[in-house]
Amino acid sequence: MTQTRHGSGESIAGSADDAGAAATLDAENANAVRTMVANLSDEDVVRIYEMTGGAGFVADLAATQMEKRNLDY
Repeated sequence: MTQTRHGSGESIAGSADDAGAAATLDAENANAVRTMVANLSDEDVVRIYEMTGGAGFVADLAATQMEKRNLDY
């Protein structure tokens, strides 16, 4: 799956197997992804959660941010 980054022509590549991404990321890269999700706007955090279908490593990071920020989903 390839998606267009919000507000630009850049694409974000992904695959159906992204749910297992945490298993393939080393600690340093997992922390980098965690930091990127933490720095997203509230709207983008919810969008990431919805795009992932609430499943997988990135969805878990988004859900954590949504809980911290008291966002409804």
